[in-house]
Amino acid sequence: MFKQMITKYFDSWWLPTAIFFATLALSIILTVTNCPSKAIIKNILFIFQQIAFLGILSAAIWNFIKKRWIKGILTLVTFPVCVMVFIILPIASLSDWTPNSEEDDRYRHYKRRR
Repeated sequence: MFKQMITKYFDSWWLPTAIFFATLALSIILTVTNCPSKAIIKNILFIFQQIAFLGILSAAIWNFIKKRWIKGILTLVTFPVCVMVFIILPIASLSDWTPNSEEDDRYRHYKRRR
């Protein structure tokens, strides 16, 4: 049974990416909610995300070894997308999306001048 699960994981081009995005979604949900043991769970999810990165690369290599070129290329194409999302999302969550009142007042003043 374990061998079948591993084989299905590596044979699929979408499953490793789906697992990565599932851990990413759980991490986002955890960031939004107030959980008492948030740091521990986020660290565990971070480890699973790193394992998912390795899973994406190893699934691509597996498909190339088995001469499934299209699946291997699709899996390899999803890897940079996952890396970019993994890097950009924490940076975006650190920035302040709401303008402060000073900037808002300057904008209103500029708008009135025109």
